[in-house]
Amino acid sequence: MILLPRDPRLATRALSLYPAQTLKARVGKSCLRLALQVALPIPLETTTVRISPATPFLQCLAKVAGQLPNSIPKFAMLAGNPYAEGRRFTLLVFDAGARPVAVVKAGCNEAAAELIEREAHILGAIAADTPGVPKLRGSFHDGRIHALVLSYIDGDAPAGDTTDKIAALLTSWVHTGETVAVGETALWRSLQGRASSHPIVARLADKSVHQALFHGDFAPWNIKVSPADGSWTVLDWERGELCGLPGWDWFHYVVQSGVLAEKRSPLQLCDRLEFLLRSKAFAEYAAKANTSDIARELLLAYLLYRVEVLCPTTGQQQSRDLLHLLISRWPND
Repeated sequence: MILLPRDPRLATRALSLYPAQTLKARVGKSCLRLALQVALPIPLETTTVRISPATPFLQCLAKVAGQLPNSIPKFAMLAGNPYAEGRRFTLLVFDAGARPVAVVKAGCNEAAAELIEREAHILGAIAADTPGVPKLRGSFHDGRIHALVLSYIDGDAPAGDTTDKIAALLTSWVHTGETVAVGETALWRSLQGRASSHPIVARLADKSVHQALFHGDFAPWNIKVSPADGSWTVLDWERGELCGLPGWDWFHYVVQSGVLAEKRSPLQLCDRLEFLLRSKAFAEYAAKANTSDIARELLLAYLLYRVEVLCPTTGQQQSRDLLHLLISRWPND
């Protein structure tokens, strides 16, 4: 659910909060944007939100918007998954000139607070000149609401063939001067805790790879493409790791978008992943990450991690079927 300001100018800009992925969703978003731009009557449900200007969180938003204390800035809000334990709300804050200036992610329960604090920590720890990482402007908590503040990033989710863009960004996240044993990473320890008896876990633990910054939910709807220069900014870093496993973000992009947005079958995803591993772009990336000899095993390990650790609420059976299908195709891996 997304709450749009009644001002059509603000509502049009606020649609950037909704990262439509399916064809139906993209068409609906485009039609709504057009209707707002030409002031067509739209039968949307209206609601009134009453908030005291003295509320500390509202004062935080006013400061972000560059307005006086005890004023209420204009904002839009995207409500997170109501069934998620750590449900968070994303607010797009406008300044007095109706320009979007910041994105605020907020939550009220313990699980949401943990995710917000984790994201703030990882963003604060990443080097400032790292490509594709948003700027953390600050954080807020008053005992009830926990929030972080990010600079506003203009743009929509990527579409079409994104192979070269993914390769360039993920390659920039590889630290060629630093190696790590697969088994020493936090991701692998999590996997060992859930699937220590699986053969792939024992075979890969001692392999050395170059360290890579890891996002953890690298998917089209978490990416903004700048309309100015085409650069990518990746959002939602609560699963991020400074020392991650190279390749896993790329695998996640293919599987997550294939399962949730494109509704592809395990067989179709299997073919797509095998095509990825054969591609020149991935081969060059794997060479830089020192994973050329274990690319298949890392893919199987990612799928095992997805099934046993991530346990997605949607597509769990497809992920499990995909893992078994690839194991049957690659009996020696």
